[in-house]
Amino acid sequence: MAVSHQLKLPRLELTELANEGDANARRITVEYGDETASYFVQPVVDAEGFLTRPNSFRPAHSQYPLFPAVTDNNGVIWPEATIYQLDLLELDYGPKMSTYSDRSADLSHFRRFLDAEGINWLHFPADKRLRPTYRYRAYLRTFALTGELSAEYLNRRIRAAVGLYRHAIDKWHMKLENPPWIDRDVTVFFSTTEGQQFSKVLRTTDQPITQNRADNPFEDFIQDGGKLVPLSREAQKALLKVVKRLKNIELSLICRLAMFAGPRIQTILTLRKGQFSLAPSKIRGPAVLLKCGPGTGTDTKNNKQALLAVPKWLYADIFTYLQSERYVHRARKNPNGDCDSQFVFLSHKGNCQYDTQEDIVGGRLRQDVKSAKTGQGIRGLIRARVIPEMRTLLGEPEFDFQFHDLRATFGINFLDFYQPLIDSGKRKRHQVMYRLSKFLWHKSPEITERYVEYRGRHNEAREANDEYFAYLQKLASEAMAA
Repeated sequence: MAVSHQLKLPRLELTELANEGDANARRITVEYGDETASYFVQPVVDAEGFLTRPNSFRPAHSQYPLFPAVTDNNGVIWPEATIYQLDLLELDYGPKMSTYSDRSADLSHFRRFLDAEGINWLHFPADKRLRPTYRYRAYLRTFALTGELSAEYLNRRIRAAVGLYRHAIDKWHMKLENPPWIDRDVTVFFSTTEGQQFSKVLRTTDQPITQNRADNPFEDFIQDGGKLVPLSREAQKALLKVVKRLKNIELSLICRLAMFAGPRIQTILTLRKGQFSLAPSKIRGPAVLLKCGPGTGTDTKNNKQALLAVPKWLYADIFTYLQSERYVHRARKNPNGDCDSQFVFLSHKGNCQYDTQEDIVGGRLRQDVKSAKTGQGIRGLIRARVIPEMRTLLGEPEFDFQFHDLRATFGINFLDFYQPLIDSGKRKRHQVMYRLSKFLWHKSPEITERYVEYRGRHNEAREANDEYFAYLQKLASEAMAA
């Protein structure tokens, strides 16, 4: 079985065949050994740069940067799967290319399985076990049984294959001899931000893989865009000491923003210099509110409009850094120079550290870019330099954390401060929860409640475990002394 990979095109442009004299026509030359053939194409766009497809209910761009094509075992593009990706892009107002990249990798893996087993992806015989979808599920299930891969990861690959077939059946009216799966409906219950309860019926299949995992009695996390584990007070102090010791002011400011303001890494690394133009001496109040989201140049999750509350003292540190020779030197290495629209955090070569969705969709990345930047440099630095030193400082060889944990740390620190005020009646619980949800940009109050549940669950479990294991030690000591 070949290792899954994908063909990422720096820029995909949709064109149609044209005549040599047509407007915007250009020649394409193809070499076949010693022979060559040529033809002419032109962009499929109108005067405003949008696709002119008659069946499309809205205009779509004709160019897609970093487009992940779906390939077979020989690296040849799989037409149907790639067109499926394009169909989805046409309906996506704010495409996140990493999502399409993941789906492309999954579909490429599916195609490689088909090629390796000699399976025709459109052949669905009467025997269910021989159908492509069921054979692929059986193959993936072996990885779940051995524990090599998680069911969550394997089901992502299954969903990609199901999505392709479902699209082909529903949109392209593709006919198969027998059903690719058995559909069933499940009811999901959820709450709105106002607390109203609703239910929704979702369509699913018999394809997902279930996996029984061993429960870790000491595992504790907050589900908020991933499994987040807040840093303890000792770990927070160790982190700040280590980044100070490394004398990397950019890393220090990035970590402090995450810990003391709570934004995600995509927001931190796409902040702009112009957002810190107000002198600290003119700031009233303990914090500065920065506009983030569409129109600001600063990315947010799901492209939402939001306000980032930055403590005044931290804002002042960033303001000072932006006036420093170190920052100016980095900014001048960047093609845009030292201007208000420049990123706050640049690499030592003057490059951005996180490509914004606006730049990706707008095709403003360099032509030689093979993949978008998503903070890999910062994560790599933390993995290589920060965590090893923190392990030494804490005396915990197994200590580990991910950058996103700093967001959860902010939330727990917030609750640790306000809980005594709630207990004493000086603050209303719902008011504190409302403020925390605004700071963390939560859409649902249920997500904010997870922080409260974690705090209580974590403290109670720690106390109970300490008492229990002390009790066991006492029993063992008494038995050995007898």
